[in-house]
Amino acid sequence: QQTVFSGSWMLVATWDSVEMYEDENDYGNTFQGILITDGWRSYAVFTYKCGLLEWSGEATIGFYAEGDFYMNHPLSGVNSTQIACVNGGLWNNVVYSLKVSFSLPFLDVSTVLKLPKFLDATSGSIQTGDLGFPIGNSTQNEVSTNGYFSFGRPITAFEAFPFPNDFNYLVAPFWSDIDIRGGDGGEIYYQVHSRGSNSVSDELLDEVSVFVSNSQQTVFNGSWMLVATWDQVKAYSGDPFNTNTFQGILITNGWRSYAVFTYKCGLLEWSGRATIGFYAEGDFYMNHPLSGVNSTQIACVNGGLWNNVVYLLNGSLFFCLIVSVVKERGHDSGSPPK
Repeated sequence: QQTVFSGSWMLVATWDSVEMYEDENDYGNTFQGILITDGWRSYAVFTYKCGLLEWSGEATIGFYAEGDFYMNHPLSGVNSTQIACVNGGLWNNVVYSLKVSFSLPFLDVSTVLKLPKFLDATSGSIQTGDLGFPIGNSTQNEVSTNGYFSFGRPITAFEAFPFPNDFNYLVAPFWSDIDIRGGDGGEIYYQVHSRGSNSVSDELLDEVSVFVSNSQQTVFNGSWMLVATWDQVKAYSGDPFNTNTFQGILITNGWRSYAVFTYKCGLLEWSGRATIGFYAEGDFYMNHPLSGVNSTQIACVNGGLWNNVVYLLNGSLFFCLIVSVVKERGHDSGSPPK
């Protein structure tokens, strides 16, 4: 969460090799949940390990506070066992802030630069200024028609692959084979903002910086930002009546860099087995759980609200199960039957 937090109370529970009710298969699930608070902020931390979830039971994963403040994890339901292997066999942690909810709608960039209406086109080199952009220490990047940002060199790949792959320094709000040719193929807009260049840029940088600070529970003040909107774009060789609209933001202060992806329920109508996530280098990458055939579902995770995915692009934090709970095997004789 990239914040300073000192908890004063914590509850830890481990479900160790638990079986599904009335399931004859000898499958067991092991996972852990942590509730922690300092009396003002409260967090839930769920911990999973690849191989330790053997049955799904169409599980619900997430939380519900009140009103519109709730979250269903994208892998809730029939795919719930997949949450254990999101990080390629490492421990996987899901962290929720339980007190407040933040969302960022689309920023308006419809009156600025457009990508050419060709297959596999790019914006050309976009300079990030003297500070550079901390993902490969690049000082330039490009916007692709195919739903991603690339750094250091142009990339025209139209076939999406999960990360890691041959294309490092790539940030993908929705990497798929996109076709914007023709009058009704959609548009791709982009705009660069540098702090101090004009009042509009300063206001937009402030808006996104506040969102990142609140959603990541940190203090962040961006100085450079690139915003790109893929507006009503179509899939190559896809249904001509289905379109996708989504937005990607890159923002940095010269030390920390974030990607913010924005989606709205109803505005993703085709999946194209899209890759959603980023790849910096080596083992530092992330594939969103809804990449692939389920990629359109990312727009409706928050029940029709705006959905934002935020990635810190130059750091990685994981931790493991930390508490062993001693328990007696079998059902408590005092527990009521189901």
